[in-house]
Amino acid sequence: MRLTLLPHPDSVARGFQPYLSGEREKVVTMFLRRMACVVVLGCATEPVIAATPQYAATNLTPPGYLEGFFLGAGGSQAAGYGDFPINDPQVPDARDVHAFVWNQDTQTMVDLDPGGITSFTFAANAFGGYQVGQIVTSLDGGPAGSYAALWHGSAASLTLLNTPGTSSSYAYANSATHQVGNATPTGSSSSVPFVWSGSAASGHALSVPADFVDPFYGGAASDISGERIIGTASDPVGFNAAVYWPTPDAPAQVLRPADFDETFGDAIHDNHALIEGAGAIGRHLFLYNLDDGTSVDLHPTGVSDVLYSYGEALTDSEQAGFVAVADPNDPGNRFEHAAVWFGSADSFVDLHAQLGPAFSGYLYSRATGLDDAGNIYGYVFNVPTGPYLAVRWSPVPEPAAIVAIAQAAFLVLRPRR
Repeated sequence: MRLTLLPHPDSVARGFQPYLSGEREKVVTMFLRRMACVVVLGCATEPVIAATPQYAATNLTPPGYLEGFFLGAGGSQAAGYGDFPINDPQVPDARDVHAFVWNQDTQTMVDLDPGGITSFTFAANAFGGYQVGQIVTSLDGGPAGSYAALWHGSAASLTLLNTPGTSSSYAYANSATHQVGNATPTGSSSSVPFVWSGSAASGHALSVPADFVDPFYGGAASDISGERIIGTASDPVGFNAAVYWPTPDAPAQVLRPADFDETFGDAIHDNHALIEGAGAIGRHLFLYNLDDGTSVDLHPTGVSDVLYSYGEALTDSEQAGFVAVADPNDPGNRFEHAAVWFGSADSFVDLHAQLGPAFSGYLYSRATGLDDAGNIYGYVFNVPTGPYLAVRWSPVPEPAAIVAIAQAAFLVLRPRR
């Protein structure tokens, strides 16, 4: 087992000297007083007003990696995976794939891959210091299989969630006590929504209505908040429906209104879920209240080139995902843009437009996770050339926040008598 810390260049601490002297003190004092004058006393001729929330995008793909992805986030962590080149005389472009977790507090990346005979590892989400995903490895010398995985911040902490009676599995999300995803029963070709409670032996299938038992694709649980679980199941006709479980042992509730052909359960936080509805209106993302059945259509209004909207994660105040955007040069082609909402369609923010020059040339992006500090995680890519890069969008302080900083600076640096 090995644990590798991969410090990112952004993690270099930028020290601030609190005590300056001579001319440098005068320069700093003058600058801060002028800034305070501008934003506190109204000396600026034009006020600075942010039309939409602003974000600064940073490439967090680990050094030495060719590609990186963030697939989810929670607390102060973001989970994902990446690939890097390895020396294999039989395969000219051989790569290894490792799961990793980004720690926002310490600005470090931890490699979650245990090494040994592992083929690949993927981390899909993080919560409460734990991470979940999948490991492709050989057990007892047999052929490699794909198994749900649970980590507690290090490669050495890996727990396999290979429940007896299943041939493969994947964990997509976790709460403080449970992990959810899907598993394929031994001898079956259909995966079913699944839940674990920290061990392989604790795993069991989530209930689905009898008319949603599909012999070819049963579905998956995509997210969990406390005991509440959201996911998607497929009926025998092949149509999908969002499914909600109030607890891991509760009967399933199908969330598919009659005016939709299909729905998809993307994410959940407390009593709200992100549900995609597909039908005559196209494909729209909805913020759904699980207690009273009401919903808000988040599909951007007044943005003609946005064709479809998709969800990935949500908190008390934010919803993250992506939208399909028409290619102005090819009507049959679509790009994907990472997006964030704040509870309404008109709050839509195109995060792709805020990538900055470091990501020039990228046409696709997705937002997949939100941490407690408001940072948004995801990835950018091009089709078919790539490469994929793991990205963090960090909120840029609004003018009101700058006012507070300037007020403090003005008071601290005022002349002493």
